[in-house]
Amino acid sequence: MKINLKKTAVCLVSMVLAFSAYGQNKKIIGDAYDYVGKEFALSLPQLTGMQNIYADAHIGKIFPTAIPHFAGGIDVSAVRVDTSGIADVLSELGVSADGVGNQMFLPSAAVDFRLGGVILPFDVGFMFLKTPDISFKDVSFGFTTFGADIRYAILERDLVLPCVSVGFGYLYNGVNFSYDSKNVKTKFDFSSHSLYATAQISKKFIFLTPFAGLRLMTSTSSLDWDWSISVAGGDSGSWSSDGFDFGNIQTQLFGGVGFDFLVFQLTGSVMADMTHLNDKKFLSGCLSIRAGL
Repeated sequence: MKINLKKTAVCLVSMVLAFSAYGQNKKIIGDAYDYVGKEFALSLPQLTGMQNIYADAHIGKIFPTAIPHFAGGIDVSAVRVDTSGIADVLSELGVSADGVGNQMFLPSAAVDFRLGGVILPFDVGFMFLKTPDISFKDVSFGFTTFGADIRYAILERDLVLPCVSVGFGYLYNGVNFSYDSKNVKTKFDFSSHSLYATAQISKKFIFLTPFAGLRLMTSTSSLDWDWSISVAGGDSGSWSSDGFDFGNIQTQLFGGVGFDFLVFQLTGSVMADMTHLNDKKFLSGCLSIRAGL
């Protein structure tokens, strides 16, 4: 994950170095940072929201059952996002950034844990990741995510019927980036809060559990950035904004299959943001490795 975060930071550094040579283009600088913020606002909730999806629509009750029902493990996910705006800005400024095209895969990873309910057929899940600030040369880059959700089984699985559950959850995402050199300084801070409702169906066949689901998500975000240049007479700029279209609901379809072997579980899933599928191509995937009972 460190390598992938480094590539993302290099894209931002390339913009900053371009700005140092074209400091008078304040609008270009602002538009570029705002564009990155909007892309994060759309893609990060989907990226990290995949990291707490279990193949079983309901993992079972921890009491009263003969075997406790809980699981936990590691999730690795990636989402394909539109980066054409960054490429366009760099092209206009005459700067070439290796690896910046019209699209890129934004990666993430997290640790999750899920616990079954008591008597009532519900379960609760948690996921978390915080990277230490990754620093190289004049760049610092960090990422934080946290999520929690609760699901209620309206149809518990048996030998014939599938399992069907509904639920709701919360996600937080934060990204911080800074570049500090002798002539150029800049800082970019992004955070988002997301609420979502889900419906999921799954059916277990011996070792395999195919599943499919629907999620409705709405998010609000904040963006703060500033920059300063000490060459060519010096220049600076800053911006702060809150609330990225909280009323905009993202409709997400997801599905996949889980494989159980003794106490180990391997789950592969994909998700499509149907609200922005045609224009933004927000497609994502996740692989989860867990242990549980």
